[in-house]
Amino acid sequence: MPADRAGDSSAPTETESSSTDGVASRSSRSSRSSRSSRSPQRSGSSLATIRAISTAERRQEDHRRIATRRKKVLAYVVLVALLPFFGFLVWGGYQLGNLVGGGELEEFLTLARWYVPIAIGLYAFVGAVEVGDRLLEFEARDLLLTSVRDRDLVLGLLLADLRKRSWILIGWTLLLTVAFGVGVGSATATVVVSAAAAALTAASILLGYAVGLAGRVALARLPIGGGVRSLLGGLGPVAVFVVFAAGGMYVGQLSGEGRDAVAELAPDGPPPIPIAYYADFFVVDTPLSAGIGPAAIASAAVVVASVPVLVWAVAALAPIHWRMDRSRAVDEGSDGRPTNDATARAASTATRARRDWPWLATPTGYVADGVLRRAIRRPSRLAHLVYYGMAASFVVLTVLTEGSGILAALGAAIAALGVLLAGGAVGLNPLGDEGSMLDQLVLSAFSPETFVHARLLAGVALGLPLALVGTALLGLGALTPTETLAVGATLVLSVPASGAVALGIGTLLPQSEPGTVLERFESRPPEKLAMFVHGLLIAALVGAAVWLTLADLESTTRGIGLAVVAATTLLAADGSYRFARRGFAEYGRPKTRDPIYALELVAGIGLLGLALSLALESGLVLVIPGTGPAVIIVAAVGSFAGWALAGVAYLLSSGRSWEYLDGRVPTARDARLLAVGIASSLAIYGGFVAITSVLDAPVVEHALSTAVVDGGFPFLLAVLALVVLVNAPVEEFLFRNVVQKRLEETISARRAIAATAALFAVLHVPAFLPGSPTAVAVTLALLAALAVLWGWLYAKTGSVVVPALCHGVYNAVVVTVAFVGAL
Repeated sequence: MPADRAGDSSAPTETESSSTDGVASRSSRSSRSSRSSRSPQRSGSSLATIRAISTAERRQEDHRRIATRRKKVLAYVVLVALLPFFGFLVWGGYQLGNLVGGGELEEFLTLARWYVPIAIGLYAFVGAVEVGDRLLEFEARDLLLTSVRDRDLVLGLLLADLRKRSWILIGWTLLLTVAFGVGVGSATATVVVSAAAAALTAASILLGYAVGLAGRVALARLPIGGGVRSLLGGLGPVAVFVVFAAGGMYVGQLSGEGRDAVAELAPDGPPPIPIAYYADFFVVDTPLSAGIGPAAIASAAVVVASVPVLVWAVAALAPIHWRMDRSRAVDEGSDGRPTNDATARAASTATRARRDWPWLATPTGYVADGVLRRAIRRPSRLAHLVYYGMAASFVVLTVLTEGSGILAALGAAIAALGVLLAGGAVGLNPLGDEGSMLDQLVLSAFSPETFVHARLLAGVALGLPLALVGTALLGLGALTPTETLAVGATLVLSVPASGAVALGIGTLLPQSEPGTVLERFESRPPEKLAMFVHGLLIAALVGAAVWLTLADLESTTRGIGLAVVAATTLLAADGSYRFARRGFAEYGRPKTRDPIYALELVAGIGLLGLALSLALESGLVLVIPGTGPAVIIVAAVGSFAGWALAGVAYLLSSGRSWEYLDGRVPTARDARLLAVGIASSLAIYGGFVAITSVLDAPVVEHALSTAVVDGGFPFLLAVLALVVLVNAPVEEFLFRNVVQKRLEETISARRAIAATAALFAVLHVPAFLPGSPTAVAVTLALLAALAVLWGWLYAKTGSVVVPALCHGVYNAVVVTVAFVGAL
C-alpha cells in the first residue's frame, strides 16, 4: 500500500491496510523494465483517491510514531512540561499586540517588512528539510507499477504532510497571531492577521518543498560519489540551521536591550524585495496602518497564486526523484552484521588487530571495547550525532551573543557536547542497537549488568575528554581558576550521570528497526523523542548546576540549590541505570524485586508530578490575562492536574490498566474506619495547633488558605469545592493508589506507608515557600503525620476513597478556620 515505507518499525494494522485497498497494489521490485510502459488505470475519483492515500498515510504515521503507550505518554508529558515556554510566547504576542494597538511601537511596521522575507526563508527551510519525511522516504520507487496516477499519489502524500504541518507550524503561527490580534483589541485585525499569516506560512512551506525536491534532484545528478553526495545533502541543512539560529540569537539579544536597540535592526531605505510589503496586512486596523497599498495587494496576490503553482511543481518533481537510480551504501543489515565481503574483511581485520590492552581483561572493558570498535568501523551507527552538532552550534552562538570570546564559546560548546555524547553516542538505544543478536547477548556468559556497564563506560570514554577540554578552554577564555575548578568538577560528575540517564531513556524507548538520519545516513538511530528528552533533562540539570556555581548568590542559597540539583541528578542517574539493568536482566526472564529501584521510581513519579504541576500552573497564568480569584482557581486546577497526569503517565507507561485503581465504594466496615480517620485527622490538626501555640513555633499557611482570606465568601465556597473534589482525590490517587501501592509490591506495608508519607511531605515544600526553613519543617511534620494516618487507612480498607474523604474533610476544615479566623 502507498502508506507503507521501508524502514518502518511498525506494521500497519488491519484498519490501516483496509484503508488503502483499491488505492495501490504492490508490484515486484524486479519490474523496472516496464516502468516506461506503465499505463495506469484511471478508475475512481481522483479526489477520493487522494483523500484515501492521505488518510492511510496519516494513520500509518500515527501508528509508527506513537505505536507504544510509552512513546505517547512521554510525548504528552514533554508537551505539558514545555507549557510555560509556549505560554511565554503567547504572552509575548499579546503584549506586542497591545503596543501596536496603542500606537506605541512605531518601528514595528518597518521591522515587519524586513522580517517577512526572513520568515519566508525560515519556513521554506523547514519545508525543504521536512520534504523527505514523507515524499522521499516513501516506497514509491518500488511501487511505480500501480493503479494510481503519480499526481494523485503525490497529492495524497502532500495532503497528509500538510495536515501534520498544520498542527505544528501553521497552527502555532495562528495561535501567536490570534494572541497578537487580541492584544490589538480589534476583531478585524485578528481575522486579517491570522488569515495573512496562515497563507504566508502555507505558501512558504510549499516553496521549501519545491526547492528541496529540485535541490535533491540536482544533487543526485552531480558526478560525485555517493558518500560525498550524502555528506553534502546531510550537512547542508545543518549549515542553514546555524545561519538562522545566528540571526535569531542576534535579534533576541537586541530585543532584550530595549526598543531602541530593536529599532536599530531596521536598515534605512525600502525593503529589498516587493514581497516585504505583505507585512502591511499585519497592522490592519491599528494606528500604524496607512491603508493597504498596491504593493501589499500585489504581494498578497503572489502569495495566493503561488500555492497552486508550487503544488504543481511538487507533483512534477517528486516522481522524477522516485525514478532516479540512487545507490545508497548500506553499512549493515537488519541483524547488525556486515552485508558485503569488503565490510566483513574490514571487520575481521579490525578484530585481529586487537591487542592485549589492559581493559580487555575485564568483561566490562572487553564489551565496551567492542562497542567503540563497532562504532568506529561503521560510522553510520553514530550518524545521529549530527543533531548534537547542531546543539553545539547553538551553544556557540548563545555564548557569542552574550559578549564572550571565541575561546569561551568553543569551550562551552565542547563541554556541552562531551556531556551530551556521554549518553547520546552509544547509550540511547542499548537494546535496539543489538538487533537480532539481543537474544544471544542476554544469554551469554557475561552478566546483564556487564552490557549496561560497558555502554556506560564507552560513553564516559567519549564524553569525558571533551568535557575536560571544554573546561580548559572556558578557563582560558572567561572563568577564574576557582570557577574553572568548580565548573570542571560539575561537568566531570555530569558525564557519567548523562550516560546513565541515556541508558534508562533508551531502554524505555528502544528502536530496533533501521532508519536514516537527515534522509542521507542509513543507520539504526535512537528514537528522536529519546534524544530530545535526554538532551532536555541533562541540559536543565547541568545548566542549573553551572548557574548556581557561577551566580552571585548567598552561600546558603547556593548550597541548598546545589544540594537539590545534585540529589535530583543522582536520583535520575541511579534510577535510570537500574531501569536499564533490569531491561537486560529481565529480557526473556522473570522480573526481580529491587527495593532501591522501587524507592527511586516513586520518588521520580513524585518529582514528575511536582514538575508538571508547576509547569501547568505557570503556563496557565501566562496564557490567562488578568488576576483575581478566577485566575487563582484556574491555576490551582492546573496544578492539581499536573499531579494527576504524573500518576496516569505511570499507569499507562507501565502497562497497568484502570483496574489498578482502588476506587470501590466503601463498605460498612470502611465507613467505621472513615469516621475514625476523620476524627483522627482533626485531632492531629488540633494537637498541632495547640503545640505550636504553646511553644510559639513558627508555621506556614498554604497559599490557598492565605488567598481565601482576601477573596470573600464566594471565593471561600469555590476553594472548598476545589480542595474537597479536586485536591484531595488527586493527591490520594497519586500518593496512595500509585506510590504506596507500588512500594507495597516490593517492601512491607509499614515501610511503604512511611516512605510515602515522607515523600508526600517533602514534595509540598514549594507550596510553603518562601517561609523560613524552621516554619516549613514544622508544617511538613504535620503533613507527614497526616500522611501516615491516611496511608494506614488505605492499607486497611484497600480503597482510596476512604483516605480521599478524610483528606477532603481535613482540607475543608483548615480553609474554613483560616477564613473565620480572619473575620
